[in-house]
This record gives sequence, structure tokens and C-alpha cells, in this order.
Amino acid sequence: MAENNTSSGNNTQVAGVMGATNAIPPQAWLYLIGVPLVIGGAYFILIKPLMKQLGAQTDGAKAADRLNDEVKRQPYWTGAYYKSFGGNTLKTHQAAEFATRLNGCMHDWASWSTPFGWGTDESCITGIFNLLGSKGNISMVSEQYSLMFNKELYSDLESEMAPEDLFAVTQKISQYAI
Repeated sequence: MAENNTSSGNNTQVAGVMGATNAIPPQAWLYLIGVPLVIGGAYFILIKPLMKQLGAQTDGAKAADRLNDEVKRQPYWTGAYYKSFGGNTLKTHQAAEFATRLNGCMHDWASWSTPFGWGTDESCITGIFNLLGSKGNISMVSEQYSLMFNKELYSDLESEMAPEDLFAVTQKISQYAI
């Protein structure tokens, strides 16, 4: 008998917990989840791009944009750099794999950190650039990216990443030797 009381007591507790979640009406769930999604979406889709167009950026964002523009003009984003200056330690197929992985970080629909295909996996991109280790390797990967996807790597990074995130990547690259 005692076992049945304990068992039925646990069932009552479980039923009480399940009943509490079922007691919240669907409209409340809509407000709890839907409203923050709408506000967040409005910020990232409307407000942030509008502020950028109007030039209403923070000092940090402006500094990041300036550095990113400077980095964009560097020669290691072309395939000619590693051919002229060296610094490449990758084989062609390895550079192609890195190029494919970078494209996946920006455009795949189902990575673990972007399960619904929304956004770019910045940590994936940062990790890949941490592995490359030299401007010559970046040049090789950039060349393979252009050949494989008919897009310039830096332009794609620029269009997919926030200036602050791109700044973190360019800071790492600026520390690399040839």
C-alpha cells in the first residue's frame, strides 16, 4: 500500500507540473515569445540598417569600418599575393576545403549555431581564420573561394558580418606574418 501512495504522489506532482504549463493560455505564449521576436526582427531588419544609412553609428562601429576598409585594400585578399610573397603552407585542396567551410559558415541553412538558417556563424568564420595562420594562406583560400563560388571572399564576409565581427577577424589577420 505504501508503494502505491508514493507512486500516486509522484504522479500527482507530475500532473501538477504539467497542469501548470497547460494553464498558460496560448495567447500568453504568443505574447511571451512573439513580441520579443517581432521587436528583435524590427531592430535588425529595419532600425539598425536605417541607422547605418543615416550615419548614426557609434564611435566603435566607425573605427571598425575604417579598419575594415583599410584591410579590404590589402593585397592578401587576392590570389596573386601568395604567388609573389609566399607564406602559404596549404595545399590547393586544403585551401578549397577552407573556402567551402567559409561559404558554409555564411550561407548554410542548418549549422548548429544557426539552426533555422538565420544569420551567419561568426564563430565558425573566426575559427577558420585562426587556423589559417598566415596572409599567404588567406590569399590561397581567397583565390579558391573566387574560383569555386564566383564571389570575392572579403566582399562576401563584409556583406554577411557586422562591422564589429569583421573587425575581430581583421584584428587577428593583422597579427599574421606573410
